[in-house]
Amino acid sequence: MSSFCSQCGKPYPEHDPSCLVHRLAQQALPPLAKKTPFSNAAPKPANNEPHAAQPCTPVNKAAPHAFGPLNKFIWILAFAPLIGMVLEYAIAHIFYSSSYAANAAVGNGYFFWVTLLLNIGLCTLDEKHLRNHSINTQPIGAAWLVPVYIFKRSKHLQDGPVYFYLWIGTLVTAAIFSI
Repeated sequence: MSSFCSQCGKPYPEHDPSCLVHRLAQQALPPLAKKTPFSNAAPKPANNEPHAAQPCTPVNKAAPHAFGPLNKFIWILAFAPLIGMVLEYAIAHIFYSSSYAANAAVGNGYFFWVTLLLNIGLCTLDEKHLRNHSINTQPIGAAWLVPVYIFKRSKHLQDGPVYFYLWIGTLVTAAIFSI
């Protein structure tokens, strides 16, 4: 039986003391002595008891690892509406001999499934990628609801709503260009 860390979402067995930093952060640590402006030494506990580690808090909560290895699929997903629009036109030009017929088919929405499948596929790949990195993806939810998935993912991983707003912006841009 394994549990998940409430901070980072990584699984750990009950008997294993992994994710020690987050476990220590959940326990009550002794208060730190105040640091004077003239002392360069690190603050020590007020009661002089040593402890193993301080709580792990990111400096910038908005995007602590925006370009890290966990976010390669979410960045592609953020631009998926524009990528899907380009793919729609490319596939339409393969199926139709004239450019007018291909543009009319895309304009009528015959190739909307390309963008839809691209978005759902990238969400599924991102979810699988997070699971491969031992991150609990149950709180994120279904990958086929793309905006909900992106929003819940950013909340769960504490990345900020950058990807969500970017996806909405590229969706609006793709809608404007397809008119």
